[in-house]
Amino acid sequence: MTCPELTYDRRLFGFDIPNKKITIIGSGNTPISWTSRKDIAHFLAYTLTHSPIDKLNNAALHVEGERLSYLQVAQAVADEFNDGKPFEIVHTSAEEAEVKVKTDPNGAVVEFINLAAEKGWLNNKQVDNGLVPGWRAQTFREGLKDASA
Repeated sequence: MTCPELTYDRRLFGFDIPNKKITIIGSGNTPISWTSRKDIAHFLAYTLTHSPIDKLNNAALHVEGERLSYLQVAQAVADEFNDGKPFEIVHTSAEEAEVKVKTDPNGAVVEFINLAAEKGWLNNKQVDNGLVPGWRAQTFREGLKDASA
């Protein structure tokens, strides 16, 4: 039961798949941009080899697979790794996470990333997927199935 691509280090996002536990800061309802590494690589390879250099100079490009809340992602993870034992969803208040980040910034990486998600900082304001003609990034569930195969 591994999922190497769920996140760079899924524990940083509050997913403890072997122990069937997901930690969510705040409500878990804020939309977040989720993109697989495979899609990021495809997007970068294409845009770096097909876009004019003046369009890329100092550009910030945004690729997005799908925009989902932590609660939606938690459900997708629970569905994918369903072995009969339910996942435990642990909610921590945003206020509690903020205190931990302020008092122990080096030990509160999970809280910082989850707090950033809750505040909407992990949500692309624009999406540049259209720079790759005819391409569609994977949905979160597609990427999850692909990564866990």
